[in-house]
Order: sequence, then structure tokens, then C-alpha cells
Amino acid sequence: MAILRRLMLLRNQSKIRTVSWGLQSSLNDELNDAYISKALAEHFNLEHRYLEINIADEPIETIVNRYLVAGEGRIDHIQAYMDGFKVWKILFEEGNVGVIRGDQSFPSNPAYTSFHLRQYIGLSFLSDYANLKDFNEFELAPQTIPEYLQRKSGESLVGWRDRLYHQIRNAMYFAALNELKCAYVEIINPLLSRRVIKQVRTIPSALKTDKKLFKELIREIGPNIRFAERGATPSRKSVEQNRSMTDFILSELNSTYAEAIFSKRFVNFINQNMQILDENSIPKKSKKQFLPQKLIRKIKSALTKPDIEMNTLALRALIVCKMSQMLYEDANALKNTPMNSRAKLYAQ
Repeated sequence: MAILRRLMLLRNQSKIRTVSWGLQSSLNDELNDAYISKALAEHFNLEHRYLEINIADEPIETIVNRYLVAGEGRIDHIQAYMDGFKVWKILFEEGNVGVIRGDQSFPSNPAYTSFHLRQYIGLSFLSDYANLKDFNEFELAPQTIPEYLQRKSGESLVGWRDRLYHQIRNAMYFAALNELKCAYVEIINPLLSRRVIKQVRTIPSALKTDKKLFKELIREIGPNIRFAERGATPSRKSVEQNRSMTDFILSELNSTYAEAIFSKRFVNFINQNMQILDENSIPKKSKKQFLPQKLIRKIKSALTKPDIEMNTLALRALIVCKMSQMLYEDANALKNTPMNSRAKLYAQ
């Protein structure tokens, strides 16, 4: 849907070059973003290219470090960058200076409960997960919601959802994803301009949910091409449970440096519960391919406490360790560098 809303709201479409990226297999999936992006470009007679994402032929540590340097560890979506940022390196070396993206401010999910809402927005706590019932024993810092993000007196659940979508989802989640790309190109998001955001905030919440109003607009003025239901990049599970990734995470979390950040009990808990993907097993079809999305959401909302993926928790712990180490080493290097030489250090 992102590429469609960009095309429909831009003029001089004949001058636009479009690009999408992902797994090669995604091109054959009619419900996939890769397949539909190509169909849209053909409909508008635009120059389009598809860049394949494959795991880079580099050490995992190199890929992870590059990811952290580019994005400062603000988000854990490394699965889309396991090519070592090859996609963005290609765009940069070809002289592309900017990319138009389609991030927007319409929430995708309804708000059933406060718990369900926080899970959707990304404002979840360790205590939210059933398989972390003993998290207090891990000696981790307490988690609380800042006062400015808490639900206000008289604020409806959907109103709180809309506010958190702007203050968390847009300002932190999408901003972190875009920062990764800004190491190579400039990013512009026309639908996040001040005028558009102010207009969106005047729309009733019911018309924002699941992008209802926006979809109606696109269907009215756009081509008869369906919206994508699946992404083209590698799955989180395929990356987080990859043998090379799990080995690297465990080696880092069992290092002397990690011991200064996390308790031994927490590290042992991760050691005992991480999973490794069996590459020879036949993948099971997701229930999402058979059940309506509304039913799936209701089922999820009924689950008071879901389980967190242990490999996801382990990856986040790795990011904390590596970023802490990077920032510490950077601070020491800066501290010991004369003022007139610091500009050279920053340029490296």
C-alpha cells in the first residue's frame, strides 16, 4: 500500500523511478508487497527495479556492527538489513540522493483493551509476557510509562491509541527505521508533513482504524490492484534463529563485558531458552493465511499474556551490550583526542 499512496498523491509520475526490495521468492506471491509493487509500476508505466536481499557473505559481527552504527541500536528490525545494507549501498553509489517513503499516521489496528493497545503500539513491558513471569529475578531496571504517554482522564481508548501512534509509532518506531537508511540517502515522508498530520487529527477515529478512509480514497482514484498483505523481506524468525546469529548472540552475552550489564541469572535464562531454526524442517503455514484478520485480532486480545520470542529478547539484549560498548569506546576515544583532531575522528 505504501508505494500506491505515494504514486497516487504525486504529480509528474512519468519522472518517478520506483524501487522495492526483498526475497526473490516474494516476487511470485500475489499478496506480497514485492509482486504488487511491480504490478503498480507497470500500471503507471514507471521505471521499476527489484533488489534482492540475501544474507551478506560477511561475518555476522560485521553485519550487526554496521546495523548498529547506522541506527544507534534504536530498533531491532535487523532482518531487512542482513544483506549488509547492500540495497542502500547500491542506491547511494548510483548517485541517488533521496528516497520518497510512504509512512503515514493512520493506525492499522483497532483498540480492544489497554493491554492490546500497548502491545500494538510497542509500549510493552517484560511483565506483559507469560514466559517472563520471573523477570523480577533478573535484576533489570523497573519499567514504567512516562506521564506524558499515560492515558489521560476522560480520554477514550481509541483517542489514546491515535495519540500514541503519533508519539510512539511515528516519532520512535518509524523514525528509527528511517535513520538506518539516512546513512546512505536522504529520506522524505510527505504524508508526515505538519499540514497532513494536523488534518488527520481532525478525522474521526473510526475512519482512521485500519486506514479505512485512506483506503477508500485510494480505491476511488487508484487502479484495480489489491493492497499487499505480506512483506517481502526475510522473516524475523528466519534471522533470529539462524545458527550463525544465535552463536554470535550467545558468545556476546557470555562475554565479560555483558556480565557488567546483565545478571548471570538473566544470561543463563537466555542460554537455556534460545531456539535454533531447523533448516531441514518443512515450514508450517501460518494461521493468518486462513483466518480473517478481525478474528485474529479478537483472539489476540483475549490472550491476557502472550509469550515473547526468546530469540527476540536475546537480540535486544545483544543490542544493549554492543551499543553500550560502542558508546563507551567512542566516548573514551573522544576524551583522549585533542580538540583540534576531533573533527577528523568524527569524519572516519
